[in-house]
Amino acid sequence: MTYPAADPNALRGLESRVNAAVSSVRSQIEDLARDVEDLQTKVGDTDDLDYTLRSLKDSIEDLEATAERLEGELDDHTSDTERTLKKLTARVRLLENLARPAEDAPAADLDTIDAAWKELAATAQRGTEAAAHLLTDAARQTHQAAINRHRETQQRRHDAQQRAITAAKTLATTTHTERAHKKAASDFTTALTAEDSARANLGALAAEANTARLALQTDDRRRREAEPAIAEGTKASRKLAMTLRTRIARALADRAVLPVWFVTVLGPAPPADATQKWIDLAVDVLVYRITHQVTDPVVALGRAPHDAAGAAQHRDLTQALRAWTS
Repeated sequence: MTYPAADPNALRGLESRVNAAVSSVRSQIEDLARDVEDLQTKVGDTDDLDYTLRSLKDSIEDLEATAERLEGELDDHTSDTERTLKKLTARVRLLENLARPAEDAPAADLDTIDAAWKELAATAQRGTEAAAHLLTDAARQTHQAAINRHRETQQRRHDAQQRAITAAKTLATTTHTERAHKKAASDFTTALTAEDSARANLGALAAEANTARLALQTDDRRRREAEPAIAEGTKASRKLAMTLRTRIARALADRAVLPVWFVTVLGPAPPADATQKWIDLAVDVLVYRITHQVTDPVVALGRAPHDAAGAAQHRDLTQALRAWTS
């Protein structure tokens, strides 16, 4: 089959039209690209814009929920604050009434010490001093633990020796090709290692156990000797505390003028939410003043005693009173 020859002029015309069409399309594409770029510059990438819008919507919802929650908390807090303010107002009025004694209000006599009180305080102090020479429960437990460690190590050594003896008997009655013989050989080696380890620690543990045993024996003897004084001291302390508690309660009921040293550290009246604790501490302070013969009209505890037991009591009471003076 034969084809007619192509017309050169026609081909050149077609090529010219194609080139023109391609140039036009390229120009349109470039214009579109510039438009897209301008749009992205103004509003950002479409995906980013959608994500940003969703994030903003979520944030708005979170803010609305937080606002509702805070509003509820504010209402609760306001109610609690109002209730607390009412309680404080009533408390202040009570204290003002108590602190403003009537013209004929009696003076609370907490400084006149009966001879019987002094005797009770002395008996209680003797019991406290006797107990101060005894080991604490924690110290006794520490000593007992040292004795137990020595006893347990002795038992482990004994058990290891018995296992070694049993293994040795098996080794003596079996041949080296038997399974029981091989197991006995392993058991014998393990038992000897355990026995060596226990024996190596026994010396130091025995010394600690002997020291601990002696300390406990000494403490047991002191406890037997101190038991009557401690028992009498405990009984006297309870009786004195009950007597002084009654004296303080009567003064409060009579709205009597409390001593300066008392008001300085404890205030003019017990708090509504810790009355029992306040009275207990007031009794302890008064017992301390009687025991150590404190007569200072302003300083509740006076100077710290020189003896260890008295100094410890002074320190403990000072610490306890800080809660009421701070």
